[in-house]
Amino acid sequence: CPVVARTLGYIGLSVVTSDNMRISGAKAAEIYNHPLVAVTANKTLFGSDAGGQEIELLISSEADELLEHSAIGCLFGHRSVPATVTRSVVKCMTPPWEPQTPRNVTLTVNLNGMEFSKNVLNFEYIEAPRVTKIHPVYVSTSGGTHVVVSGVNLLPMGRVSCRFGNHQTYGYFDSTLISVACLTPSIDQREGEIYAYPLFLFLNGIWIDSEQKVYFHEPIHIESLAPRVISHSVESILVHGSGFSAVVPIHCQFNHSSWSTAVIISNKTAKCPLPMDKATVLTGEELSFSLTTNKVDFIKSPYPLRYSNDDMYLTHINPKIGPSFGGTRTDVYGYFKKNAKMKCMFGDKTTRAIYLSNNHIQCISSPIFMEESGRVMIVNVSVSGSHFLQQSAGFIYYSTHFSNDMEISTTHGVTSGGTMV
Repeated sequence: CPVVARTLGYIGLSVVTSDNMRISGAKAAEIYNHPLVAVTANKTLFGSDAGGQEIELLISSEADELLEHSAIGCLFGHRSVPATVTRSVVKCMTPPWEPQTPRNVTLTVNLNGMEFSKNVLNFEYIEAPRVTKIHPVYVSTSGGTHVVVSGVNLLPMGRVSCRFGNHQTYGYFDSTLISVACLTPSIDQREGEIYAYPLFLFLNGIWIDSEQKVYFHEPIHIESLAPRVISHSVESILVHGSGFSAVVPIHCQFNHSSWSTAVIISNKTAKCPLPMDKATVLTGEELSFSLTTNKVDFIKSPYPLRYSNDDMYLTHINPKIGPSFGGTRTDVYGYFKKNAKMKCMFGDKTTRAIYLSNNHIQCISSPIFMEESGRVMIVNVSVSGSHFLQQSAGFIYYSTHFSNDMEISTTHGVTSGGTMV
């Protein structure tokens, strides 16, 4: 029976004969006449292939009484799912995506299984959100670290939460809107113990298992440094404090730029080697020093290091190559003292060092035996002296072929080398 009435509300319905006479025994009924409604959404409609995501739709209707006593549903393509309605807000859960079907489907609202919306929306299925990387993975139990979570289809839609094991915390999208930052909670911990908690994200209405863990360790404290005054002769400093663990990597930072990896001696002592390129560290009179397990959170030493340049050091040599029979005049650069007793070492061979300036000495390469012509041998060149850091630079020897009629002059010299032949 086509409904011809245009009035909103209940209308009577009865079955009559062709001459408009009521059929004996037929009962009259009432039906509710309503218009189709406009459906809108406040957010872009998309969701995971797995389904199970709650979405909200807004409908414009004057039939509030009807909505309270009728079955409302959402129609995703050809699949209908039940919905709830409160004050013209329709909520329903997305069904799973059907493989081999389009990811973009129509979305409408039905009423008692019949068409109810006068317009059509689109809903897009996307690959399920997946975490590929988290950083950092080592954090302190004191909390407050921002762990950045990156992955696939981590889309900014709705509320974001994080959970470390059973500890639920605050999460938010960073400025790029492609990564989520999770704030680590403060956790009670026994001294020396490390806790590994799986990380979960609540995103777009569902919990996502990152399949990765974050390791909570005891907070690190710095109590003292030794020595406090360093120079080029210092190889490392000892850090005394608490919270050190051989399981958790600890990095030492000098002057906000140079790094080295700490050697854990005990839970209260660690040794920090000075970086190989000391020139970038030993600048200025006062040096900052920090420890970190993740290069995100830094424990700054309350005691700055001080630099003293009393010791000599070597930076580079030129040339860096010479023949195996020696005699190459090699310029050595760095910092040197005029009255210091210095010698150059080419491998295990000692030669005399000639002082030219505070930044420049000169050495003659010593001969080295090589069995075959055409061979190359690399040795370290170093300078020995009082209060001298045993730094070195590489020097390459190459072998040469001599004819039998070669003559030399002079035929003798001092054992320290340096005789011109």
